[in-house]
Order: sequence, then C-alpha cells, then structure tokens
Amino acid sequence: YYQQQGRCDKNPKVGDQIFFRYSGSSGADHTGIVVEVTSSQIVTVEGNSGNCVKKNTYARSNSTIIGYGHPLYSETDIEEAVMAGRAAVENAVAGITDKMVAFERGTVNGRYACKTKLLPLTEVANAEKKVPQEWINAEGNGVTHDFIDYALPLIQGEPKLPKEDSLPRFARLKKVLAK
Repeated sequence: YYQQQGRCDKNPKVGDQIFFRYSGSSGADHTGIVVEVTSSQIVTVEGNSGNCVKKNTYARSNSTIIGYGHPLYSETDIEEAVMAGRAAVENAVAGITDKMVAFERGTVNGRYACKTKLLPLTEVANAEKKVPQEWINAEGNGVTHDFIDYALPLIQGEPKLPKEDSLPRFARLKKVLAK
C-alpha cells in the first residue's frame, strides 16, 4: 500500500509503520510503530513481540528492517490526538490517576463533534469494544451504512498544520525534570 502511494522509504520518522523481514519471504514478516528516532537507533512499539506488546530498540543498520511506511493522518485524527494528549497531561498534572482519556462523540448543529471524558481504568483495562454485529452486512463481507456514518467523520479533512515529511510539526519542548 505505502509503496503504491509513494510513501515508503528507508528514512524513519516518529509515527511511521516499520516493516521487518525475518524469513526468506519477499514481503514483510512483522510490523510495528516508530516512537523514537535517533541518529543510530529506532525505538518501536510492536505487538506479538515475545507474545506481548512491548517497546523495542534497533540499530538503524539492522538488516531485518526493510523500510518505513509514512501514514497520512486526517485532520480529525490530529485534532483528536492533540485533544486526548492535552486532557491526559492536564489531568495528570492535576493529580488525577487511575483514569483513561476517552472520547464522547455526538453532533452539534448537525455536524460531528467530539469531546474528551475520563473513564475509570477498572472499566476499560483488559476490555475490548467490538464493532456492533448490526454494522456488518448480511453476507458478512462488508459493512452497513451505519458503520460508514460512524467512520466517515474520522477520516475527513486535510490537516492545515505545518508539516515535516508529511507529518504534523508540533512544538519541540525542552526536557525539564518535574519537581
């Protein structure tokens, strides 16, 4: 997919999808998300890594890395990610713990709207929210219009943020120890 879109190369950026080849196959055997890039290392978060989700560090020269896919994020993705991050930091600074930031979706004046809310970890930890069965078509090979109505707002809008290598450029903060 990324190759067809011209968004796959050997230059990693935070937020990229990383691809690995461990066997003699012609494609990727494993994937993860890049969370940090230095001049010599790539830090990733990967599922099914030793039968768990974990953070891994690789040398940039690691021969199993076959490339990086650069996703395109919608304006809604970016706005909601910033909103969730802001809520998490504000609540953490206020001393609120044992909560997870969640979204409450709705409409305002007929338009999609989203706000954050806090949920107790006891309600959401080790739980999954599945796609409702009524959103799957009768043949079981597609989705209904209700699913499209749910998902469509999430992929709308071209970001208007300044970008670096097609990813949003956010402020670069100095690391200062909290007291």
